[in-house]
Amino acid sequence: MTEEDFRTQFRPGAALVNVDASGRDLSGCDLSGASFARCLFRETRLSACNFTCARFEDCDFSAASLLGSTLEEVSLVRCTLAGANAADSAWRKATLEDVCLAHAGFQNAAIQDVRFVRVDFTGADFTRAFFQNIKPDAPFDGVDVTMLACLGCDFSGLSFTQVKGELWFLRDCTLNGLSLRDCDLPQIVVHTSEVQKLRIENCRTPRAGFGGLDLSGAVVSDSDLSGAFLSGATLHTASFRNVNLEKAGCADADFSSATLSDCTCGMADFSHAIFAHAQMENLDLTLADAHNVDFSTARMKACILEGLRSTDPARLRAERFSTTN
Repeated sequence: MTEEDFRTQFRPGAALVNVDASGRDLSGCDLSGASFARCLFRETRLSACNFTCARFEDCDFSAASLLGSTLEEVSLVRCTLAGANAADSAWRKATLEDVCLAHAGFQNAAIQDVRFVRVDFTGADFTRAFFQNIKPDAPFDGVDVTMLACLGCDFSGLSFTQVKGELWFLRDCTLNGLSLRDCDLPQIVVHTSEVQKLRIENCRTPRAGFGGLDLSGAVVSDSDLSGAFLSGATLHTASFRNVNLEKAGCADADFSSATLSDCTCGMADFSHAIFAHAQMENLDLTLADAHNVDFSTARMKACILEGLRSTDPARLRAERFSTTN
């Protein structure tokens, strides 16, 4: 069979079973509405293909190229895309069930309203990708989230391990009970999202942005949040143990009934923060800003207060004047 004759099988509405297209070049094919069962696409070139409403069961796309392809309302069941290149692809209202995406590349991909069921994301690369309204039921272990933008996604209760990438942006997401462990996420930014009972363990998250969020019950340990933006955040009953908060912005944050122990808080801004009934032990508050902070009900033990800046009456008068005018 010639290459041209082979390609003619791959057309809209086709129904193919047990076809081996491994290593073939099927770029640009229109496979809309087609169905495939037990087919092999190992290292197949499927760039710029139209997979709209296509159905795949028990198919193997290992190391295939889906570069720039459209996968709207596609269904993949018991398939593998391990090591596949899906950069610049567009996924919308798709269903992936029992699918392996291990070490696949989704750079610059748009993934919207996709249903993920028992999907293996291990080591996948989502650099500069866009997620909207997705709710995976499996963790993103080892995933690259560099400049990944997530809008309206639900990661509640999931545990992410060894996730890496700078400038992961999450907006209007539900992250209650999310656990981050051994992650390297400089400048992760979370905006207008639900983030109660967040857990961060042994992570590097400098310059993280959690300002204005309700982080009640958060547990943070053995992590780097230096330069983090926590201004206006609610950290009621939160726990910080062995955390680097150096130069963190915590102005107007509510640490009431929180526990902070063995933390470095040098030059952090705690101005106007609330520490009612907080437990504070072995904190380094060198040169921290405690302007208009009341520690009277907090329990402070063995804290370093060298250079701690207390309430500045002139600054307080200026603030009150600007508020009334």
